[in-house]
Amino acid sequence: MRKKGNVLVCLIVVFAVLTGCGKDSPKETGESREQAKAIQAEKNQKAIVSHQEKGELKMLTDHSLHASYGTEQGWYYFNDQYDIEEDDDRLPAIMYVDYKTGRGMYLCNKVNCKHKSYDCNAVLPKEMEGEKVLFGQEEYLYIATSEYDSSGSMSSGQMFIGEGENGEPQAQEKEPCIPAIYRMKLDGTEREKVMDLESGTVLEGVFLGDGDNLYTIRKKVKSESKGADTYNTGYDKFLVKVDMKNKKTEKVLELDEEETILGCAERKVVTGTRDYGKKVTTEEKHRDDDLYKQADYVIKSIDLDSGESVTLKTLKEKNIHGEKVVGNNIYISKDKSNKIEVINCITGQTKIIKTAEPLSVDEVIQDKEGTDILYCVGYDSYADDDKGWDYYLLNTKTGKITNGKLKNNENTPVEIVAQTSDKLLVNSNYKNVTEYVPWVGVNQTVIGEMEYSLISKENYINNKADYKKIKMIGMSNKKQ
Repeated sequence: MRKKGNVLVCLIVVFAVLTGCGKDSPKETGESREQAKAIQAEKNQKAIVSHQEKGELKMLTDHSLHASYGTEQGWYYFNDQYDIEEDDDRLPAIMYVDYKTGRGMYLCNKVNCKHKSYDCNAVLPKEMEGEKVLFGQEEYLYIATSEYDSSGSMSSGQMFIGEGENGEPQAQEKEPCIPAIYRMKLDGTEREKVMDLESGTVLEGVFLGDGDNLYTIRKKVKSESKGADTYNTGYDKFLVKVDMKNKKTEKVLELDEEETILGCAERKVVTGTRDYGKKVTTEEKHRDDDLYKQADYVIKSIDLDSGESVTLKTLKEKNIHGEKVVGNNIYISKDKSNKIEVINCITGQTKIIKTAEPLSVDEVIQDKEGTDILYCVGYDSYADDDKGWDYYLLNTKTGKITNGKLKNNENTPVEIVAQTSDKLLVNSNYKNVTEYVPWVGVNQTVIGEMEYSLISKENYINNKADYKKIKMIGMSNKKQ
């Protein structure tokens, strides 16, 4: 389902307040209920880490942003909405929101750093061009960079980059971006480029981990011109294991061009594939809309070690549908069905949760008892964005659905940005600004600053607007 566009904000503050980042917080003592809950939450988190160490797969990249990473202590993300200029270069930076202090900052430990040049530890190095994803595993943060993935796209006309001797437009060859992986400590120190991947390939921006190794989708892209149109097609597509210790890659699973990773469960990868029933070209996909109406969407689980594939569900592409993988379960919703189907990706067992109307599962929150609470919106909720929309919380254990009441001044639900075992980081409100738009010659009201806040999962689930506002310093005043 489509969500309201958001703007990542710029944060300017020195690294001095970033203490203990990425380490276990000291345990509190005492017999109070809140302290007991905090200790239990820490135990739960350690149990999760223990499972990860045994080789279970975990999605490391965010499906919606592809450029953020959350821990129990804080949230890391790319800030590319506020530019630091050096030699006319755009310099996005790594930011960190510290939950304990309630502050945002550049991920930089240099004293008196102004965060405006490549000398800043938070600013990405100049050679890190192309598409970038940010994620973490164990005690490290990772950045993977690759050429932008153009597979499946069509372009018309000729694009010129640069000028000839007489000032005329002239096509120029662009130096290819070799996929690479960078690594650093959770406090941003010891950043290094640890390895290059295969030249002439691109990454899809999805990373999984098993505690030791990383896994990503690597493929090649070919272009074919027909008249003024150019069609880009992906091929030789594999899930590859990235052995960080020995700095080498290994092909694990061959994937279809249309296949995407929805999630993982234990040592199984869950994928979704659009199946046309025949081989079709990129040109045909762009010119024949009926192809999609006739296609199926096949959801499979694939054992990472044996390669064994099991079909979990086949859906019709002519109907809108959505999938969310959490733990061992995949939640499937459809725009013409008053039910949510739950399939266990390990056993294949299915159960049905009935709803009063077709609902899309956009987020999953796990409560203190370990029950999945589904954040849902109606499939027709976005028909009129100006009037806002409603959301619902569905308890998968009881089947009870409650109306969500936590909204911002736009009358839209507060948006979940990141989760811990007991807290949510949310966009709790907006501050609108009026700006002149020169190309249309009018003033327009747009979303300016966004308010980030922490709220306990318990309060969120029970519709109690008890927020701890995050101090965001140096916020941009324009929606990018």
